[in-house]
Parts: sequence; structure tokens; C-alpha cells
Amino acid sequence: MTSRYRTAGLRLSALLVAIAVAVAVACCGTGPTPSPAATITPAQTPTLTPSPTGSPRFIQTGALTTGRSSHTATILADGRVLIAGGYAGSDVVASAELYDPARGVFTLTGSMAHAREGHTATLLADGRVLIAGGEAGSAAGYGDLASAELYDPRTGTFSPTGSMVEARWGHTANRLADGRVLIAGGSSGGRDLASAELYDPKTGEFSRTGSLIGARSGHTATSLPDGRVLIAGGYAGDDLATVLATAELYDPNRGAFTSTGSMAFRRSGHAATLLADGEVLFTGGSGNSLGSTSSELYDPATGKFRSTGSMTMPRVSHSATLLPDGRVLIAGGWSSALSLLVRVESPDRVDVGRPGLSIPPPTATAELYDPVAGTFSPIDSMATRRSGHTATLLGDGRVLIVGGQFLVPGGSSPELFELSPAPGPSATPTAVSHFSRTGSMTTVRRGQTATLLSDGRVLLIGGDVMGSTSAELFDPKTGTFTATGSMTSGRQAYATSPLLDGRVLVVGGISTSGMTAPAELYDPATGQFTATGSLITSRLSPTATLLSNGRVLILGGADGSGALTSAELFDPKTGKFSSTGSRSIANMGYSATLLADGRVLVAGGCTGNAEYCAPTASAELYDPATGKFSRTGSMAGARGYHTATLLLDGRVLMAGGGDTSTELYSPSVGKFFPSGPMIAAQPGSTATRLLDGRVLIAGGIVGQDVLAAAQLYDPATNSFSSAGSMTTARSAHTATLLADGRVLIAGGADGQSGSLASAELYQP
Repeated sequence: MTSRYRTAGLRLSALLVAIAVAVAVACCGTGPTPSPAATITPAQTPTLTPSPTGSPRFIQTGALTTGRSSHTATILADGRVLIAGGYAGSDVVASAELYDPARGVFTLTGSMAHAREGHTATLLADGRVLIAGGEAGSAAGYGDLASAELYDPRTGTFSPTGSMVEARWGHTANRLADGRVLIAGGSSGGRDLASAELYDPKTGEFSRTGSLIGARSGHTATSLPDGRVLIAGGYAGDDLATVLATAELYDPNRGAFTSTGSMAFRRSGHAATLLADGEVLFTGGSGNSLGSTSSELYDPATGKFRSTGSMTMPRVSHSATLLPDGRVLIAGGWSSALSLLVRVESPDRVDVGRPGLSIPPPTATAELYDPVAGTFSPIDSMATRRSGHTATLLGDGRVLIVGGQFLVPGGSSPELFELSPAPGPSATPTAVSHFSRTGSMTTVRRGQTATLLSDGRVLLIGGDVMGSTSAELFDPKTGTFTATGSMTSGRQAYATSPLLDGRVLVVGGISTSGMTAPAELYDPATGQFTATGSLITSRLSPTATLLSNGRVLILGGADGSGALTSAELFDPKTGKFSSTGSRSIANMGYSATLLADGRVLVAGGCTGNAEYCAPTASAELYDPATGKFSRTGSMAGARGYHTATLLLDGRVLMAGGGDTSTELYSPSVGKFFPSGPMIAAQPGSTATRLLDGRVLIAGGIVGQDVLAAAQLYDPATNSFSSAGSMTTARSAHTATLLADGRVLIAGGADGQSGSLASAELYQP
């Protein structure tokens, strides 16, 4: 029975001993341990004032087919959630089920080959899910597992893949930028591990990588924006004295772990949440005290931890989920590990085998962390007390809460958290504009590029004036623009791409001296541009697409004689370009979209010269694994200078190009299908996928009329609706999704006063 508790995040055999000692000291100094008749009052649950109508709330959704704890929950590319394995109250299970957010129901899917709990589940770049390790069920003697398997959403089945180098549970799994999966730490055969290994989806094999500085299990592992992985806290032994405050970083480029700052508190059973600004929030856990309210922030830029506000109550084995508005939902957990030592006083407390000892139920309370204020505030409680549950952010911004500690009834009753519930039938929503002005750029810009940086700021480069080298940064926290370093070469009609290490690649274009082949890199840490390798072929208006392996695909464009079919790859590690496969057609104004499986969809475009666009309906796929292009289904209508937006379910929305028609590309079948029509044609518009999965279409130009209109595409209904109007009509502008869910609309031309310096924000 011990394994059931340790997988939930607490080693109760050690914890109960430590609690008994703590109680003896607290109650009676160094005297004898209190008799079993002694009663210790659990920590009091705060009395919460019910939230008003329309405030954040929890609501019931469909029931699980099997109540479970120590399971995994993984959101798939199509928006569904895979629930796999776990402990079902009497034994470990191999079953799995799918939650459909559109219908609010759970349905069984294929079962795993091995019953397992305390395992990891990692979404791979191709849409499959890697299930690794954990503890087996009674049939296998509750042993630690080295086996791994893959779930394929297309077939709904699990299939075996290579086994880990070491059996382990209580480990972590993080998908790296190159598509591999880092498996770190954990416990095997009763000992904690320092070893780590990598899973390569291309070969289906695990191999060793550098070891952790120290053995640990029950830790957290957070993927940082720069590609590194932050490992923090956990256990390094079987008693509370070995709960850790230390942290370390894994560098995928070197395959090694290095020490970083330590937390102020030793933590296990805590939560780590990557915030919108790139910092990591650590909450709760047990260590210095048996159940903590403390929280702290890790800054990757400095490698240091600092304190922030305290939670409203202690929590261990709770959940912490980043919401679309940048706040964090904290839910459930044990309200105090000290309250684990109590007498059995109600039916929902179950004896763990020692006279007079029992485990009380966890809490149902919840609270929100505001990163701007650095404070926590209570909200309405869940319907069910939970600890060791899963909390999954859905594509529509809601959070799915599933399962939890098997001692608590109601594990088959999932809930949904709604941050901003829709008004009731009797409510009369007030029509408001979602667009509002923000600070202006330091200079007018039209046809510039805008790149979201890993720290949440936006880099805007060039535009408008031939040979412009200027660049500036937008800070969402202050709503202001400030100048940054200038490009080494003035250029227009170029492309930019963020790199996995946080830098930005600037490539192609034309300058006052002619076609530009040299490329350059912007480093946010220094605010400077530096030269890097040169393109093999000079290109005007190319596209630059960041691949899942960290390289950048540079496509097409034109040279002095016309459109190009050739393509090349930029390798950030070497700073050099190399040739790759060629397209089957030479054109301009096509779209290049990175798919969930790592391929790139290249669709549409115009043949002809600058004065005449003859659009095409053809499409092809670039496969990074082979470096080749292959034809795929054609669009129903010819399009050029259109938009292509990857949806949460893995499909691609093709819109614009001159009319109101739209269509959807399905990578699984390689075909395009008709979609709902736009309200009105908006050629030259921007298309931005919002955090809830909808797509914002904004601005553009029809004839001589520049547009301020905006509309929203909703994949759930396959329809468009009005999104109001921008504060300024714009074409040739940029639209950038910010980390907090807002969209920055900047620059462009209004058709009257010329190029613009103004900017505005769209709030969904």
C-alpha cells in the first residue's frame, strides 16, 4: 500500500514519523509521544465568500468511465484530452479514455499494454503521446517499469516502443525543442536516481544523457523559453530531512546539467508553473514545514529565486495551471500535511494501518495568483476535494480537473473551471469594442516584421523606408515602445524567425545597394544585431519557418530574374545555410505553415510579375526528415497573398486572397475541405490564433479602401462573427499574439495619412 501514497506526492511512511515527532515536540517538548487517544486538530479551511455571477467558477462535466488517481492527462493536437492509467481504488489500471471538450463527455479508447501509475505522458511533435515508466499493478507485483508505449490518436491504439535504460517512477518528462524527450530522475527499486535519458521519436529508442547533479524524485521539471529545462526540489531519500531546495538546469545543446540558484524552502509535492513573462512560479509543498503557503519565483535571466505572495492556505500535491489571462489557478491538495495525523472521525477518512492514524480528505478550495500584483486571492471551491489530480488547460481557455487521491469519493466526477463564464440567458451583454490604443512606435512603419521574444516583449524591425535599419521593442507590461539596436544592413521585403535560443534571425530582402544575401541575428540579451552566414541565393520576400529541430526553413522568394523554387536551411549552431529540396512551382505570395507533426504546408501563391497575380490552388509538404517536398491535395480555390492559420486541432484555416471563401486543410488525410464563409472579404488582413483557439482577422484593403473591420473564426461552430473595428484602419500592419492573450496591432498604412506609428491592443 505504501506505493499508493508515495506516487501521490507524499512518502507517508516517513511523513507520519516526522509528524509524530513534530507533534511530540509541539505538544510536550521532548517528552513522550502522545498516546493514540490524543487528537490533533486539522488546519482550518478558510471561509470563502461566494463569488458573484459571472466570476470564475467550477462546473460539472461528463463522468469518467473509471475514477482514477496518479494518472496522466495530455491535451492532443485536436483539442481532446487523453486520460491514461492510474490507480482505480483497488488496483492499477491499463485503461485510457478521451475527453471531448465540444461534447463534454469521456469515451474509452485503446488500453495500454501495461497497467501503470505514476508514469509520464508526453505529446510528441507528430501528435502521438509517449507513455513511459511508472509502477505496475498487482499482477506484476507493483514493480517499477522501464517499458514505454506510444498512443496514436488517429487509430486510438497504443503500441510498444523502446524501453528506458532504467526502470523508474516519480520521474519527469519534457519534450525538447528538437523533438526528443528528456527523462530525468525518479525512483527505482527503492532508491532515488540521478540518471537521465533521452527518447528519440525518430528511432524509438532511449539513450543516456548527462546525469543530474544529485539524485532526486518527486521533483518538478519546467521547460523554459530558451530550450533549457529547470529541475527543482523533490526527495533525495526516504525521510523529510532529504527534501531538497536545490535546482539545476539541463542544457540540450551540451547534454549536461548545471547548478542554478536554490529555493528559499525545501519542497516536494509542490507545483512549478511557467508564467507568461518567462519566470517560473513555485507554490506549496512539504519540506521546511509540513505543508506550506509559501511561493517563490525563478528568473531564468539571473538564475535566482525570489519570494512572492503567500497562498491563502497550505497546499501539498495541488495543481497549478496558467490561465489565458496570465494568472494561475491553484486548486486542491492537502491543506496541511500536519493534519495527516488525526483520529478517524468521519467516513471519508481511511485508516492507513496504524492505531489512531488516518488520512483526512484533501481540500476543495481554490485560489488565483496574480503575477502583476504578486498576490493570491480565494475563489469559489471545487465540488470535490482533490489531491494528486490533473488540471489541463483546454483550447477554449477552460481547465479540466480530473480524478485525484483514491481515498476520496467522487474521483469519477470531473469538473471544469471557467475564468469568465458566459452570461445567462436573461443577461443582456453590453456591446463593447475589444480594441484600445496603446503607446506609439518610435517611428512610422509599414511592412515591418514583428517577433514575440521569449521574455514576452515584441521586436519590430524595419519597414517603410528603403534601407531602414531601425528596430524597437514593445513591452506589454508598460504598453510602451523603446528603440533597440539597429540592423547591420538596411533592407526591405525580408523575413524574420525566432530561434529556440531566444535570438531572432533576419534573412533576405533588398537594400539600397541591391539584393541582400548576408543574414543577421538579434540578441535580446544585448539588444544588438550581429552578422551571421549568407544565403546561398539572394531572395526577395522569402518565408522563414522555424522547424521543430531548431533549424529555419527559408523558402522561395525571388531573385532578379523571377520567383524561385529553391529552399535552404539555416542552422543556428553553425550560423550557416545549406541547400535542401526544391518546390515544384515557382511563385510568390504563398503561405508556409508548420504543422503539428513537424512538416511544413506550402500552399497557394501567385505566378506572374509584380503587376499581375495569377493565383494557384496547388499545395505541397516539406518533410524535414527527408529534406524533400511532395504534393498534397489542392485547395478548392486558387489563392495568393492569403492567410494560413494552424488551429488547435492540427488543421489549417486558409482565408482571404480576394473573396470570402475559406477552407480547412486536414494533415491526417492530406486534403482541403470547404469551411464557413467570412462576413466580408478582407484582402491583406492579418490572421492571429487566439489562446482560446479562435482566429482574429483584422484590417486589410479592398480597392482603395483601407479597412478597420475585424472578425473572428470559431472552429467549434465553423463560422465567422464580427469582432468590432480597430481604432484605426490599417493594411500592411503586423498582429502579434502576446503571452497574456492580447494581440498587438502595430503600424501599417491607413490610406490617408500614409505610414503609421500608432498601435493598439485587442482583448479577446
